[in-house]
Amino acid sequence: MAPTPENQDWRTIAARASKEMDDEKLLILVQQLCDAFDASQTKPAAHTSEDENQLRKPTANSQCQ
Repeated sequence: MAPTPENQDWRTIAARASKEMDDEKLLILVQQLCDAFDASQTKPAAHTSEDENQLRKPTANSQCQ
């Protein structure tokens, strides 16, 4: 089974592309790299309610006015 952006991290694809010598294979890897990178940037961040509570807690150094 050929690797696809859906099952590879963009960094893995980039590492493969950096070593590829065949122009046609490199072109395919670059397209996969772009797709995988775009997918990694559009995934919503998984935040928990605990994360949100930590963001709301004032710190000793914070000065709210």
